[in-house]
Amino acid sequence: MSIYNIKISDIDLSQYIDKYILFVNIADQCGLSGQLKQIQEFYVQNKKNVMVIGCPSNDFKQLSIQKKDLEEWCSKHHRVTFPMTDPIRVNGVETHKLYTYLKSRALGLFGQEYIFWNFTKFLVFPNEERIVRFSPITGVNKILRSK
Repeated sequence: MSIYNIKISDIDLSQYIDKYILFVNIADQCGLSGQLKQIQEFYVQNKKNVMVIGCPSNDFKQLSIQKKDLEEWCSKHHRVTFPMTDPIRVNGVETHKLYTYLKSRALGLFGQEYIFWNFTKFLVFPNEERIVRFSPITGVNKILRSK
């Protein structure tokens, strides 16, 4: 199995096989949502070889709006232009296949798969060479250095 075979909303991941892909689970009511501005800048500055995909999740009870409204909120308040998936689960028995895959290949700080908060980030290297996990508070500058 490969990440490029996983279906998520209407996004075809196989078209990004030669790019870095940054996945971020987001929520509009999270105190870390200010990161969206920096994530957007990261996306714009690296568009040639990086794709950013926002994955709304209400697993931490901080997503107050549906995908359409979230896209509008992100665009209006943070000028976000990278794609968003439909709301998904990142933990539990209904975890989306994408996050099951990411978590199993990039474990957390103490070797756990569980995601502890919104804005956990996963960077998939081109051709899925490797997958690196970043904590919710990790800024994009550190992500850039991991490339």
